[in-house]
Amino acid sequence: ARAAPPKPIPAAASAATIAKGKQVFGNNGCGGCHTLADAGAAGGIGPAFDGNPGLSAAEIFGTIHDGRAAMPSFAGQITDPDIRAVAAYIVSARK
Repeated sequence: ARAAPPKPIPAAASAATIAKGKQVFGNNGCGGCHTLADAGAAGGIGPAFDGNPGLSAAEIFGTIHDGRAAMPSFAGQITDPDIRAVAAYIVSARK
């Protein structure tokens, strides 16, 4: 069963949350699979975040938390607050 985010993800995240999300994105190898120019990431395995405005922070949270298709769940490896920060970062940084 897919887990709902324990707390709502704010539409506009703080600069500190976005900075934390960028750090978590880099530290967990997200760029190995996903493209996000702001992070210097050019992975071609997973969906590109640049040019993909349809993804919401809640959808990104759910995918990181629960996994989807070839992407494994990161619940238990990345805390829920850090997953929320990554989701906020991706939404704020994608072009």
